[in-house]
Amino acid sequence: MKRKKLLMLVSTICLALILVALPLAAACEGEVTPTTPTTPTTPTTPTTPETFHLKVVSGMPEGHSGDLELEYWTTELESRTGGRVTTEVYLGTLGSPPEFYDMLKEGVIDVMSMGDAWAPAQFPLYAVNQLPFTYPNWQVLSDVLDELYYAGYFTDMEAFKLLYLKPTEFMYPFFTEKKVTKLEDFEGLVMRPPGGPIFTATVEALGATSKSLPGSETYMALQTGQVDGAITGAQNAVGRKFYEVCKYAITDAPVFGGSFFMIMNLDTWNSFPADIQLIIEQLNRETYYYFLRGQMEQMADQWAICEAGGMELYTIGAAELARWRAACADVVGDWAAGLDAEGMPGSEMVALVNAIIARYTQ
Repeated sequence: MKRKKLLMLVSTICLALILVALPLAAACEGEVTPTTPTTPTTPTTPTTPETFHLKVVSGMPEGHSGDLELEYWTTELESRTGGRVTTEVYLGTLGSPPEFYDMLKEGVIDVMSMGDAWAPAQFPLYAVNQLPFTYPNWQVLSDVLDELYYAGYFTDMEAFKLLYLKPTEFMYPFFTEKKVTKLEDFEGLVMRPPGGPIFTATVEALGATSKSLPGSETYMALQTGQVDGAITGAQNAVGRKFYEVCKYAITDAPVFGGSFFMIMNLDTWNSFPADIQLIIEQLNRETYYYFLRGQMEQMADQWAICEAGGMELYTIGAAELARWRAACADVVGDWAAGLDAEGMPGSEMVALVNAIIARYTQ
């Protein structure tokens, strides 16, 4: 009897517990927030990097040592940008050098190897590299131009992005028939210098008549007697084969310095993202030194090639060279005064050039 009562008590307690638990379970179930089915995501497409194609132009013929660094710059640029920048190079085939300035400014081309003598009116300040009988050697000229550029003097280049300077070897007198040994021998000769007022004034100060001609026409002019000689560098003489038409060259009379430069259309430069601009800036400085090394390696060979081609090489001596320098003294002063009159720092630049030369030649 007692056992039966115990079972009934246990059953009653269990039933009570079940009745209490059911509402609690229902309440708990009501608090569950149903999950919303997720929408499948669309895979993102990788962004294709922007690419650029540059037209690069030089007025020099293919194989000319004046562009010995051009292949290095273009090849390295394509490699370092992973093909994002590609180049197309035209050597002496896309118009004439005097046309390049406008072509670059208008965006017809993107990069050019330019000589200030091709557009003297557009680069009046950079003509400081042409001052006759001023620089002791081309390495000093290179240092002078570098310092003047970083000091902000070449404002005539502000319409473009300057990539790097290309100071070339000095320019010497070459003659077809007459062996000039003294200042008076220039009388009656017609000489072809590079284009530009400083070059013309120097030839006339020496006593000759100046005849302006494109570089590509000079060989024929020498061959046919239109001119009796040219003032140019040994590298250019080799590149254009002047040893075939000139009998003589003076090797101790560096009349002019010379320098080309690589410049880029400003809109082209500004279109590059920052990472490509950084790559180009680093490459520019490397290419500048690559060019200088190449110049040093080639210079000794150029005179040997001229001599092997039948040209007689000779010297005039320090005393005679001093006479030539004195005859051209007013060319430097007139150039500086002309710039001063136009509000440009001509005399200031000449003074700075002389100070830099003195520092490097002490």
